[in-house]
Amino acid sequence: MSSYPNSREACAYIQGKVVNIVPTDDPNYNDKYESIYNHGYGEPAGTLGINCRHKLFPFTPGVNVNNMTQYNPKEAIRNGNLRQKQRYYERSIRDAKKRLKIAEELEDEQMITRTKTLISARQKKLIEYIKETNKMYGKKYDILTRDYDREQIQSADVVKEKQKIQDYHAKELEKLKEKYGYHGFPKTVEEYQSLLYNKDTGQAIHAYIKARKGVALS
Repeated sequence: MSSYPNSREACAYIQGKVVNIVPTDDPNYNDKYESIYNHGYGEPAGTLGINCRHKLFPFTPGVNVNNMTQYNPKEAIRNGNLRQKQRYYERSIRDAKKRLKIAEELEDEQMITRTKTLISARQKKLIEYIKETNKMYGKKYDILTRDYDREQIQSADVVKEKQKIQDYHAKELEKLKEKYGYHGFPKTVEEYQSLLYNKDTGQAIHAYIKARKGVALS
């Protein structure tokens, strides 16, 4: 089984070792080696579960030699948790980049400026986190390295984010109409978004909504 300096708990104690790929009650089980079934194999958070990077390689006792690097299990688990926090920062950067892409499509200059600032701030946090983590724990090797690919967005992600925003505005528009009456409000969510993101009408629509709050309509 492959090994890494950072690992989930289910893999940490057997990574880098020779393992059984059958349960302990299987006729082919070799009691010299641990079974992956004793470490959550088949479960999302278990060995070889969701997002697990480990790989299995053929091994014949007496023929092959295990040259995998052996890591301290507790340190590997700690490093795995540190890595998960890095993934959190990377997701936050991708989320901000999705917003930027949509803001650019809508030509919302104010949102573009704000989002670019947000992206820079989140990237700075990630860089500082990696630096401080390696300084604190990376005695023999760097615990974390920056993965630029994980900070990039896919076109499909932008489409999903755009739909999510549109759904939000659709609900927002409907609530406004139900509360203050249909008169004066855009008929479609597309028209509503166009007004919101237009620098000339955005402030006007917000002022109009504010004014309507003080008027009782039937």
